[in-house]
Amino acid sequence: MNTPFVPAVIRPSWEGKYSKGAPVRYERRGLLRSLTPIYTVRLCTDFPLMLHASDGRTYSPKRLVENYDGATVPAIFQMLTWAIPGVHLQRDMYPRSTILHDSACQDHGLYVWDEGGCEFEQLSRAKVDWLYLDGLLAEGANTATRIAAYAGVRAYARPFVRW
Repeated sequence: MNTPFVPAVIRPSWEGKYSKGAPVRYERRGLLRSLTPIYTVRLCTDFPLMLHASDGRTYSPKRLVENYDGATVPAIFQMLTWAIPGVHLQRDMYPRSTILHDSACQDHGLYVWDEGGCEFEQLSRAKVDWLYLDGLLAEGANTATRIAAYAGVRAYARPFVRW
């Protein structure tokens, strides 16, 4: 008796290192226009930050992310989710996913790894947001948090993200 073919489910995972230094400057951001620290994040050259995504490909941000504020999800969505049990979207809660998403939004793409090395590939905003969702899963975010974060980045578009 033949059994139907069931494709293997690839669970996303992270590898690599990064370092976040002291704040470079402060900017007024969010609905309340509060001062937000802005960091420069450097990726380790020997062991770069990489997301092994569920589509079977490996993505990596650029080596230096200069405008990292610790939160891809807008502050208004972070404030709204405080009242929802099980949703955690505070700043610096999921740094790897945020670094990847911020880098992809700034550069309109990511580095994609294969057998021969890595090559920069332009990605659509929908694909970048989907990779953010994948990264959150790899960092251990629960389903409610992933849904809220994905809704936040899809609903709110900064001017430089529209591509």
